[in-house]
Amino acid sequence: MKLLFFQIVFLSFFWAFTAIAGTAELKNALLFYDDCDDRKNPDKNVRLRTGLPPEPGKFGNALRIRRRMVNLAANGDFEKPLSDNWILSGNAKLLENKGVKNGRGIMLRDGASAALPLPKLRPGGLYSISFSACAVPGKENDAKVSLELSSGTQTVKPLEKVSVSDSGFARFQAAVKSADDCGTLRLRAAKGAIIIDKISIIAGDNREDSFTPPLKMLSRDGIFVPVEYIDVKSGSFSCWIKAPWLRTGFENTYPAGILEVAAERPENVRKNIPHNALGIICWFSRKKNVPRKKMHLVAKGKSGSYAETSIDLNKLTSDTEKWYHFVFNWWRKGRKMHLQIYVDGKLRISAERPFNGQDRSPKRMIIGFCGGAYLNGLIDECAIFKRPLTAEEVKSLSESNSPLSIINKEN
Repeated sequence: MKLLFFQIVFLSFFWAFTAIAGTAELKNALLFYDDCDDRKNPDKNVRLRTGLPPEPGKFGNALRIRRRMVNLAANGDFEKPLSDNWILSGNAKLLENKGVKNGRGIMLRDGASAALPLPKLRPGGLYSISFSACAVPGKENDAKVSLELSSGTQTVKPLEKVSVSDSGFARFQAAVKSADDCGTLRLRAAKGAIIIDKISIIAGDNREDSFTPPLKMLSRDGIFVPVEYIDVKSGSFSCWIKAPWLRTGFENTYPAGILEVAAERPENVRKNIPHNALGIICWFSRKKNVPRKKMHLVAKGKSGSYAETSIDLNKLTSDTEKWYHFVFNWWRKGRKMHLQIYVDGKLRISAERPFNGQDRSPKRMIIGFCGGAYLNGLIDECAIFKRPLTAEEVKSLSESNSPLSIINKEN
């Protein structure tokens, strides 16, 4: 038994320290690392901004980077008189100290509803609707809630008779498409008695399920990293991403930014045009009624020099949200820029483009943002290296059962 015990201990330590191959070489090449376990980084010059607490990640926790958005639900927290916005019908009434964190909430009982007119919608536009709900405690209260959006001659019911627990407020979310330029949101107690609070309506099917104050814009999310942690002439960026837009068949209307290294803007470039020395962004479009999703790796240089490559995200085949490992390599050789994109340890594209080199120094770097677009998803294990990673190193990182922090524990 003692021999077996020591064998298990030995194998555990062996596996932990060999899970990532070539750890010494990776450690020497590592410029920046954030495990995304919380909203703090050991480096005080790194600023992590996100309005949401960390969520379960690939290893430990991950950070959710949301796009900047406005909550279109006027008086969605019921802090103003209901007569300004909401229309109650049936057995519905406003309650003090019964909402989220003892705020105001609306109680709906046995078919009662609360309706909110929406005068400004985009025909055919996607909207993410979320709200908090809790069943009124009671032995026989089998509470259920329904959500519907009426616009034009169409009524959509993305949530119908969904069970609500009395153990505390839970967040409910659905995505709907508007058929007209105006409509009405309606929440109904399909059965029993419920209390609703904190309603959000966000343009775009972004699976946003948190609450933003009514008609207020979210602050900018992202990981703000000092530019000395990256070399735009040669390097590598590695991360794990889990986002709804990576699902097969998911149609998004907003781009998703992953990394931006902004440079000083040349004098002949208009102020409203970003000048990024390096950028990673996903663009979504439609061609012949088929959704298109492409991930771009872009380097910009002097005199209009521009190197770019991309991969088709439609080839990712997961029907559910899962973690994907991405590695982006770039290096300049002579008048050529080499660009590579790896997904889950496999090289998806390797390109060589004419390039004259950068003539502007980087002045800002943000992870989870690029060109005005936010990641809109979860990110974990962000790392920047001073050289391109080899295929073996990329494969090792993708297949590892340990976080990258393991390389800092080597003696």
